[in-house]
Amino acid sequence: MQPRPAVPADVPELIRLRAAALDALGVDPGPADAAWRQVARTWFLERVGERPDVRCLVVGGAPGEPLLATGMAWVTYHLPGPLWTDGRRGYLDGIVTDAPARGRGHGRRIVDALPPPPAPPAAAG
Repeated sequence: MQPRPAVPADVPELIRLRAAALDALGVDPGPADAAWRQVARTWFLERVGERPDVRCLVVGGAPGEPLLATGMAWVTYHLPGPLWTDGRRGYLDGIVTDAPARGRGHGRRIVDALPPPPAPPAAAG
């Protein structure tokens, strides 16, 4: 299965996978109505879709069906310097594969498919 961009219908599954990741890290994600889940819903909805500085990929069923894996990449902006001449830095986060689907290369396919960040805007001349 090839990764595809996440869509808003995937948000419940993205939250489920986030809870699975927390649990695997030894953090109790709490009940289904835990406050962080509603915050996560809003967080994902603000980032999944058309934002050019955030990419979220998933492996699994059609939107709204169970996902096997997910991963995100985004760009942050900092002061320029010798190592980051335009100030942009990219981050990978939330790379998680559901326990029954581990060992099949889903995480690697997601990381490989995450595109590079967009080019910085052209300087005004």
